[in-house]
Amino acid sequence: MSQAAITWQDLESTKGEHTGWYARRVRTIGGAGVLLAIRLPDQTPALLLEVSASNVAPVSDYPVAQGFYAYPETMLPGPKGRVRLCLVLTSVQWRDVFAVLVDDVVSELDRCETDGALMRALLARLRMWQVFMRHHGPSELSWELQTGLVGELLLLRDSILGKQPAQTAIASWLGPSDAPQDFLLPGVAVEVKTSTASHMDEVHISSLEQLDTEAVPTPLVLCRVLLWPSDPNGATLPEITDDVRARVSGENPAARSLLDTRLFEAGYLDAQADLYRQRKYSVREKTFYLVSGDFPRLTRREVRSGVIACSYDVRLSDCESYMLSLTEVDDLISRRMQ
Repeated sequence: MSQAAITWQDLESTKGEHTGWYARRVRTIGGAGVLLAIRLPDQTPALLLEVSASNVAPVSDYPVAQGFYAYPETMLPGPKGRVRLCLVLTSVQWRDVFAVLVDDVVSELDRCETDGALMRALLARLRMWQVFMRHHGPSELSWELQTGLVGELLLLRDSILGKQPAQTAIASWLGPSDAPQDFLLPGVAVEVKTSTASHMDEVHISSLEQLDTEAVPTPLVLCRVLLWPSDPNGATLPEITDDVRARVSGENPAARSLLDTRLFEAGYLDAQADLYRQRKYSVREKTFYLVSGDFPRLTRREVRSGVIACSYDVRLSDCESYMLSLTEVDDLISRRMQ
């Protein structure tokens, strides 16, 4: 359980007959007070920041998302007064995610030394969480998204780390950012399609850009990953994630921060790790195809004017002549910047 959740639980059990904010100070950063609170009588969890009025942004500047909103309350009026900024949960279904958000925000604020720096850090972090909540729900990732994430992490761990510096390897992972391809390395772009089906001959291509070689500066490879989803000797998503983190941290601790950002963008939260321990994965088959020449695909150049988006399926049994050996793939992945 997160520290914020523990504190809210404790406040709820000791609230007495209070009304309004019932709070506990957890930090003093510069001249600002950082408090965890519940709003009574409805017991709504919140994070409160007590700062100088001169550093408070206009109300319209505060991000609003499905799970939270923020607003200022005047404590002491006047330009030299004090303002309480209230970050409040909007719906009980988001409570677990909101607790993780608050822990994350407090950790980020710990790096600040002034009220002004604190407010800038808060707004930046809330905008990041606003994007997260726009793309992901309050519960764990769907089975499909879990499977896709496992496939990308296994390719990163087994085929890219060790062949590229850790920082380059993690920076190349663009799948969580909704880029056309999942990886863009110095020598190759890779799109990963992962399935736990017993047979996967058709892969779904989600956009005109995904297999468009004119849109990337390197050769483009399509990777099909078939997984065993219930291998007792396999690894869970949290175990795979921790393994990748350990390898990255051991080589370049600075790359770990970028990896955590990518995982966050993918919708993976450590606080939800227990929800992902039902399945253990292992790779059953990994196949690579060079997208070139007459490889079956659609690109923006090949569709009629006025078609702005489309998705389609490719039958891989018709692509055998484009298959690459592991040695050829390793050579492409290992190429460094010129």
